[in-house]
Amino acid sequence: MGNYDDIFGESGFIKRSPNWILRWGLTLVTVFFLAIIILSFIVKYNEVLTADVVITSKSPIIKLATKQNGILLYQSINSGDTINGGKVLGIIENNGNLDDIVFLSNKLNKSPETNEFKFLEDLFSKNLKVGSIIMPSYNAFLNAYNQYSLNAFFKYDSLKSHGLIEQFNKQNLGLSNKKAVISAMENELELSKQNYERYGNLFEKGVISKMDLEEREKEYLIKQQNLSRLKEEQVGLTQVMSNTQFEQQYIKVEEKSNNIKLANELAISKQELITAIEKWKDLYLIVSPVKGKLFYDNQWSNYQNVKEGDVIYTILPLEEGEIIARCEVPFYNSSKLQKNQKALIKLDSYPYREWGTLKGKVISILELPVGKNQSGYRVYIELDNLSTSYHKEINFRQEMTGTAEIVLEETTLIQRIFYQFRSLWDSSTT
Repeated sequence: MGNYDDIFGESGFIKRSPNWILRWGLTLVTVFFLAIIILSFIVKYNEVLTADVVITSKSPIIKLATKQNGILLYQSINSGDTINGGKVLGIIENNGNLDDIVFLSNKLNKSPETNEFKFLEDLFSKNLKVGSIIMPSYNAFLNAYNQYSLNAFFKYDSLKSHGLIEQFNKQNLGLSNKKAVISAMENELELSKQNYERYGNLFEKGVISKMDLEEREKEYLIKQQNLSRLKEEQVGLTQVMSNTQFEQQYIKVEEKSNNIKLANELAISKQELITAIEKWKDLYLIVSPVKGKLFYDNQWSNYQNVKEGDVIYTILPLEEGEIIARCEVPFYNSSKLQKNQKALIKLDSYPYREWGTLKGKVISILELPVGKNQSGYRVYIELDNLSTSYHKEINFRQEMTGTAEIVLEETTLIQRIFYQFRSLWDSSTT
């Protein structure tokens, strides 16, 4: 009975009210779980896509490499010097002379006039050392230029046309004379006809003999034949004039066609020569494309043998332009990638726990596989500025590396939990 009363009696354990720890503990646990549920609706647990990133600018550093095996000849430029765009920094030894090729290129850019005949030696010397790449195109250009300038100066077809004009004028004068003769002959024929008719009347009256009448008839018939012959000659002369006019028009068309043909041949040969010069420059010259600071990748010396692909110089452009981030995102989950998505960037050289992160947004997605194994897409991110989330300024340097976290979808913690339950539910129902 003692144990029973201890448990179920008026003062027993069952009838005793819970102490304060138990009562408030249940309340605190309930409040704790409610707070977690509320926070799960508030706290964001975004879905992100992580990728390696390189910070650069729209005027990135430029590495100049050789495109031919050979001996390097370079200008005396010190590392760190500022150079202008278009400056020749080095040349691979070849059978072309740089000064001659530059001279030829400048001549072509000036577009010499061809309406005055000049000796080719005065304009384009055959003794220029332009090398085996340029020489065939140069010879073709010289031939086309010679043909065009000769035609423009002597104007062979114009001479033919001028001769036909003079011939036509003479024929026209002859036709006018022929018409005058025919007109006179028609008058004579009319008089001869009247005379013949008058003699006919006299013959009927017996005044004249038949022989006299026949003489007048014969005279009339001769004049009639002469008039017919003159008219035939007039028709023939008209036909000749028509043929002369046709030939004159044909020569004009032929002259125009020939001029166009020679001009086109000259333009084509000139363009082919310019293309050959650009090809030579691309193969043998090392030229700075922009203004910037020059740095040597290695200690190169004059007359040193180089191989195709050797990087000789690095150019740091003076105008950096807009700063952007370039990254290669993996294929996994990349279907959610879109423009204007937010991105957080953590730089390797500025630890984010100390410096914070940079903010930006996706501005371009190259939807073609990139990378050595074509394992992802290239994405460009525009940075808001170089001020971090900790309000610290980053000193920009080309090719800074780091990690980019692109926010694919802004979700809360409760949504992510329900995603997991939905995944489990889908898998259980299939």
